[in-house]
Amino acid sequence: MTLERFGWQPGLCYLTVFNQSEVRQRAVVTLTALAQPSACRDLVRDAAVMWQERRTAVELDAGDVCVLAFTGPYAGDVLAEDVRVDEVK
Repeated sequence: MTLERFGWQPGLCYLTVFNQSEVRQRAVVTLTALAQPSACRDLVRDAAVMWQERRTAVELDAGDVCVLAFTGPYAGDVLAEDVRVDEVK
């Protein structure tokens, strides 16, 4: 799984999680330095995303993507060290 951050405006940030493999995969997205969002939606599925202890799980089919829109105390772009994605084996 790969993680890409894009776009920014005060109070919002966006992350894309992409499963570039040829099989369904599960992963955990961890906000390492970024504050937990007060609200989060997967814009592809139009569904709320729940976070617990700055982590959320995603499960994506081969070639699938989710786009997470965060609402919270964000005042600048998300940096690479602010978030990570770990595959679940």
